Amino acid sequence: DALPISCFVASLRLFPFFGLSSRKMATERLADGRAAVADLNAALDSAGEVGLHNIVKSMQDYPMAEPVLQEICPAVSVPIQEADLPCTFRDAAAYMRQAGNEDAEHVHSELEHMTALDQCAEKAQTWINMLYSYRGKSRTFPPITDSNKESKHAIYSKELEILAPSIADLQSMYRDTLASISVVCKEMSILLIQKKRQESWNEDRLWRLLALLDKIFILDSLKNMKASINNDLASYKRAQQVLAMESSSREAVVAQQMQDMEFYTFIAEKDRTLKTLRESVMKVKEGNLTYLWVIGELLKLCVTHAKATWTGVEVVESKAPLLPEHRHSIFRLMPLGIVLLGTDPKDVKDIMHDKGAGKEVQLAKTIQQTMEWICKRPVCHVVGDMQAAALNTLHLAPWFAELLEPNFKDLTQPTALSSDRALKIGSRYALAAHLSDMRSKNQELLISLHQLQLSLSAAPASASGVSISNPDLTPAGIYALILRALSAISHWKCLVLRQTSWKCCRPKNVQDNTEVLEYEKVLRLNHNGEEWDVLVEAISMIKGMSGMVKTLEARVAPIIRVHLHSVTQELVQNGMTPMIKHGTKHKKKAITDMLVLLRQIAADWQGGREPDNQPEMSGKSGGADRVIVARRVGPSDTQMALMRSMINRVVAHAEKNKGGMFSTDELKKDDCELLRKWVTATWNYDAAARLGTLVEVASDLSDLYLREFYLEMTKAIQFPISASLPWILASHAIKDDRAGQSIAESALFPLEIYNDASARALGVLKQRHIYLEIEAEVQICVSQLLDLAARRIYAHYRLRAAAILYPGAVKGGGPKEDARLQQLLRLSAMQILGRRVEVATELGGKVAEMLRRSQQVAVMRFEAKGLCRVRELAALYRMAALTHRLMQADGVMLPEFADTWAEVVEALNVCAVGGRLIKQCVAELSANFLPSMVFSELSRTFTEGNVDFVAMAGREEEESHLRKMEEEEGKAKHYLHLFGSKAVTDAVTKESLHTDSFGPAHAVDLIEVMGLENMGVLLQSISDLMQDRLSSGVLPFIEKLVPGLPRDTKLQSRKYGVDGLLQYFEAKLHDITHYPELKRGVFQYFRECGNLLCFVRLLEEGMSVGFANSTTLVRPAIGPEGRFAPAGVTHEAGGKVREALGVG
Repeated sequence: DALPISCFVASLRLFPFFGLSSRKMATERLADGRAAVADLNAALDSAGEVGLHNIVKSMQDYPMAEPVLQEICPAVSVPIQEADLPCTFRDAAAYMRQAGNEDAEHVHSELEHMTALDQCAEKAQTWINMLYSYRGKSRTFPPITDSNKESKHAIYSKELEILAPSIADLQSMYRDTLASISVVCKEMSILLIQKKRQESWNEDRLWRLLALLDKIFILDSLKNMKASINNDLASYKRAQQVLAMESSSREAVVAQQMQDMEFYTFIAEKDRTLKTLRESVMKVKEGNLTYLWVIGELLKLCVTHAKATWTGVEVVESKAPLLPEHRHSIFRLMPLGIVLLGTDPKDVKDIMHDKGAGKEVQLAKTIQQTMEWICKRPVCHVVGDMQAAALNTLHLAPWFAELLEPNFKDLTQPTALSSDRALKIGSRYALAAHLSDMRSKNQELLISLHQLQLSLSAAPASASGVSISNPDLTPAGIYALILRALSAISHWKCLVLRQTSWKCCRPKNVQDNTEVLEYEKVLRLNHNGEEWDVLVEAISMIKGMSGMVKTLEARVAPIIRVHLHSVTQELVQNGMTPMIKHGTKHKKKAITDMLVLLRQIAADWQGGREPDNQPEMSGKSGGADRVIVARRVGPSDTQMALMRSMINRVVAHAEKNKGGMFSTDELKKDDCELLRKWVTATWNYDAAARLGTLVEVASDLSDLYLREFYLEMTKAIQFPISASLPWILASHAIKDDRAGQSIAESALFPLEIYNDASARALGVLKQRHIYLEIEAEVQICVSQLLDLAARRIYAHYRLRAAAILYPGAVKGGGPKEDARLQQLLRLSAMQILGRRVEVATELGGKVAEMLRRSQQVAVMRFEAKGLCRVRELAALYRMAALTHRLMQADGVMLPEFADTWAEVVEALNVCAVGGRLIKQCVAELSANFLPSMVFSELSRTFTEGNVDFVAMAGREEEESHLRKMEEEEGKAKHYLHLFGSKAVTDAVTKESLHTDSFGPAHAVDLIEVMGLENMGVLLQSISDLMQDRLSSGVLPFIEKLVPGLPRDTKLQSRKYGVDGLLQYFEAKLHDITHYPELKRGVFQYFRECGNLLCFVRLLEEGMSVGFANSTTLVRPAIGPEGRFAPAGVTHEAGGKVREALGVG
């Protein structure tokens, strides 16, 4: 099939080239595009399917005019539900060509009844969503008191206005519920009529009846739970009565309330819906056949598929339900089926033992199996955070208390179970018991799906879908693989919800008197670390598998449709040929007409027309099999339902009319088996045909977030984030030490629960306030999780740096490389609520902020503690630098360390010469260090002096800022900014840092943190200090002192010795030395000048360590004679000082 050239040209004309920005050119392109569409439509008529595929491929290869800047997150889009639902079989008549045919009318009637059941179930689901998300409004109304009594009429009018829409919805729900019960009873009556005619029951129809009963059960459970509905209804009635008394329409209002009395009773009375259902069902009877036949068949259906549903048997070759909701419904309806057996204890006992009324029905074995399932698995999931205990449902039966002991002796409330019994039952709900099977299944399916993805990527396109060289990946194999993956996802979700339901039914018993939320008792406090690990891993499997299937959806969906089309056509065109030949040959008109009708429903003949030559219609052999035209359009939902109903009728007719000694069977045994096999093989096609929607439903974990049941029960507005399951799981995966490597890489999967919950809030529950609550929690959760991850990453590298710099201070050599942290660092981005969060960038930013905070803490401690803390400052500086280097080596995106440090010490401002550290150093020298320290020549160290001549300047402001910061961050986080932990900080401070003195090592560290390039600024500041001390303190005193010295003072002979000479000068200078102001003034200045000289000497020695050019840098501060000469003091002045002091 060659692609027409006109089609190719038209496809090119649809896509404008880059750079067409002018309005005129755009208008021309638009007109040209409209003409191209017409040409393309004309070309497609003759192109065929292969040509269409080539056109689409050429369009995909052509570059897009604009890049895609924003991904669409399906989690917050509101789907159009009608597009994913069956068309309610409205087109069934189009497939029925034989008007007046009894079989056609029967099958068409079957579809009409199934449509009615579907419509009732759909309405019931709408009311389930409304009830579950319902929040009471009456408690927000102001009470009527003396202060607002005059506004009573306005208040009640406003209450009526607010409550009227909700009450109208409740009345509609009441009417629809009664209508659904009526439909159930009608369906049971029709089924009994079919039973009386010895007609088989359609299994599709039974499943739909089962689904509607399940919806009614959930509706009643939700109505019982929502006490706020009764409160709102009471407020509505009270407001209505008060306003009626003040108006002329009082009698009309009272009459309307009397008419609505049944509605009020329906809302107020507990279990009213199920009681009405039981009363209505028990009236169903056709001749000697009662409702027990239908109830028994439904129980058999549940028991038959219960084991496969509970254990997760693959649904490829079975009729077990695929979706999680259908699997849960089996276990919800088992106790309801027991309740619907009757009300009289004697009759129910006879039914349980196949006696009396139950002798004909023979339900003893089914009831016994049902009771075994109920006793071993007494809890099931309902909706959201709501669960149902089977015992509560069974209490609706009047006979239950009388028949409890012999039949349900092991059944008790979950909270009343003994520890051994609870442990035994809890092991059936425990997710950990299935973990090994889940892991092996997950690995197997992921490998198969990955192989399929590679094969599809390399496969050339064909009219039948794809041409895959791998013989194992046939269309049938791909269909089976996708069903296996969907079955696994559904089963894993069921396991997660079952464990959560069991935990909710057995809350944690808190012994102490601490106030704990009821919601925390069932979740946060009710799981241990291992259970959290398993739950995180299970969620990651569900989301990982569903993501893999979603990526394959576009390529796999056509293959599934091709497979179902070929399987169906193989049956109706070739498989049924010998059946029709057999029926025609042996004059089996009834079965032949059914088979011909079945063929007419689904046959897709080559050339679009039914062949004229059909030998089987005359009882002859047809030779070779017919050629099946491969198409990417599978059978419709209506065709599938019609075929199943027709096949069920054909097989039932064949089994009913078996041949004897002198006649042949209506159908051979193998032919019946072939028809049954087709029904089983295509049982889940309806779901697989909507693969995208099915994956979303199967992997929807919004029930793990929704908490409307507990909000209603505890009358809380909302729960804190610490009680939210997504936050608990994600934070556990990040911070818990027991979590293994496989958990860390799944740290973000629990956040997918928020996506599911938001989609459900908008698209299913249709409640904007729930979405806004989710959105607010997500903002907090994501921020705190990133903070938590960043803190864990930073603490790890901080301790590693401490272990390298101070190996003796860290026990065990410090932390080793953590593979889990490596996986956290490899997390690139995530989509949550339609927003893209760049995890790596956010983590890098938060870690960089923590590193900057550590540097700020080091500088603040230096400012608050004094110059002697410079060794601690240098140690923290080296810690920060090494931490930065280690993190950068492992891929953390960080700014340059030098830039961050310069920003912290404010060295980037061109107006601030020297920066924050030099200012602090100079201020500390002037205010505290020089006035109070004493230099020891022996140890070459400054220590605190014993005598202070002047009061020292305080550091109250800096110390206050430091204390405030420590209180805000907490002790643990503050120690993280020091040396990683309290133990390491104490060890390093005790052994390596000398914080009460200042020596050569301190000088070297001071030069390191300030930078050699800034030492000139520091020395200039020191020179200014020396000039100030000499010019303002020492020189004025000397100038005044010299004239007042005794004139006869001279150096005595050395024969007097040192002591004699000292006593001589003490005597001569007695009046001067005992002048009070001398010690506080001049002597203090001499002390500071001497300390300053010694400090500069330590700096010079420190600068000479490892720096060959340090002498050149220090030399300008030294006089020509090697002595210190402050700026502004001439050498002549210095000589005068020396001369005045008598030192030459």
